[in-house]
Amino acid sequence: RRLLGMKKYVLLNTSKGNRSVMLYNFACFCRDIGANAMNEVYGINSMLTDPLSDRELETMLKGRFN
Repeated sequence: RRLLGMKKYVLLNTSKGNRSVMLYNFACFCRDIGANAMNEVYGINSMLTDPLSDRELETMLKGRFN
């Protein structure tokens, strides 16, 4: 339930200028509640109207959420 609420928050409040910050914070949230951060971030990124590239996501999350 908390994860769905956070997904909604991220989707409603993410714009082109703050995508990486919002996705990083979302990954931290996922890790803290025990969800698979990498899968969740890739999933939510694909729902954005202007998603980050896979390469940008890998660079941002590499080594922190594997």
